[in-house]
Amino acid sequence: MFYAGEGTAGIKEAKPYAAYTLSEGRWTGRDCDTSRAIPDTNGRPITTLAGHSLGRLGPVYYLKRASKARRDRVRYVFLSDPGSFATLVDSCDTDRRIDADGVLASWLASNPTRNRLIIMGGADSFDLGGGALFNGLRSIYFRKFVSAGVAGQVLVCNAEKGGVPYSHGDVIKTFANLIDDADAPSTCPLGLYGWRPGQKPYANTIVQWNADPSPQRTAWLVGEDGKRRWIPDVGTFGCLQQRVGGPRRLAARILDLLPDQRGVHATCASVPAGPPQQGPPESQSPPAGGAPSVSLAQGPAAPAGYRYAITLSGFAPGTAVQISCHDSVDPGGFYSFTLTTDGAGNASTASYCYSGDGPDHWVVAGGIQSNHVSWGGGSAPPQPPAPAPTWREQQGSLGANTFTNPNNASGLGVKIQPYQWVDVSCKVHAPQIASANPDGYWYRIASPPWSNAYYAVANTFWNGDVPGQRPYTHNTDWAVPNC
Repeated sequence: MFYAGEGTAGIKEAKPYAAYTLSEGRWTGRDCDTSRAIPDTNGRPITTLAGHSLGRLGPVYYLKRASKARRDRVRYVFLSDPGSFATLVDSCDTDRRIDADGVLASWLASNPTRNRLIIMGGADSFDLGGGALFNGLRSIYFRKFVSAGVAGQVLVCNAEKGGVPYSHGDVIKTFANLIDDADAPSTCPLGLYGWRPGQKPYANTIVQWNADPSPQRTAWLVGEDGKRRWIPDVGTFGCLQQRVGGPRRLAARILDLLPDQRGVHATCASVPAGPPQQGPPESQSPPAGGAPSVSLAQGPAAPAGYRYAITLSGFAPGTAVQISCHDSVDPGGFYSFTLTTDGAGNASTASYCYSGDGPDHWVVAGGIQSNHVSWGGGSAPPQPPAPAPTWREQQGSLGANTFTNPNNASGLGVKIQPYQWVDVSCKVHAPQIASANPDGYWYRIASPPWSNAYYAVANTFWNGDVPGQRPYTHNTDWAVPNC
């Protein structure tokens, strides 16, 4: 049974996979009306409930009104990009008459070994403007799932490609086939990152910025707390990669919601030893005919040593193949990237990793090890310096203008939006502008697009005060150093 979003949103995509599809007007009415959620199916049992966007409430309404016999037949609920915090908080999701989180938690608890909830989160559910990843789902639904002990029956899949979340409509277009599964999938499709209520998105994952132009990109490990730690050297990177897989390359807007713990480095002891927790970013299944192979040759001169000239043959056409580079000094691997094959299943590059260490060099592509090539040793490429420390601050309810000169409020820049989190590097005392008082301080904004070139009045931020918990007493965060 598929429940459409607003109007008929998602019905076209769901029809090939759902026995019954209901437009918004057929499954609900005004004032959180649940009376239409169970249509006549001529006695045919319903075992799967699915909804896209607003249609997330369709399965809730069905389970709320259904007899015990009907509820017991349902074993799988699939939700396609349910929505952001702003969407959920002003909807029937928070109406206590409906008790949406309680209804789903009760259904999950009724059969812990069978009942499963799969959530495919796209651009709306990522909640990139909400101050925290998946803020709506985590605030409104997941707390009840954790307290009811059913979090292990819920799987959230981060529907993103190349580090960018799928658009709201593309989620149902791409993953409507999951409606047709007899049982809920146990892992996320296409190697997407999966997590459960009570966990933080991307926990125990190596992440990189998807637009980093450097051949050897800066990398961080996301901890259990959802915060990033800089990976300081290729040895640590290779060790962590063996334990958790990756890296995952993410857009800046996602990285900004995984706060950077400036001055705190990742270590291989940060995560337990064991197989990688997540699959590669894309499927790497070989073609039906012929075995895939990978070969390595000494490439052009590099800043240290030589580049790796890598050739792939016989892989699946149009497939993103995960490649890791190894040498005698870092046999566990020191750099990883993906290379997409052409229509014949082949690909080649000499643009990514390089090594000045020796004598032995090789790569592993899609789990297949290449030949070994020798070239002379040399000094390893220098590691990038540790980033300067910053402090995370949340803007207030009105937002704030930014300026290049805090002394006279000139050079207007991009406005910081209400409740937006930013990194600040230091504070400047410029009380000439009346609105900066009583303390008279401004923050230098480190986050892009301000990039330490713009300032905002410190007293426009929460500075440790909690929204809604009066009185508000902090005009300045005194932990932020002077510039």
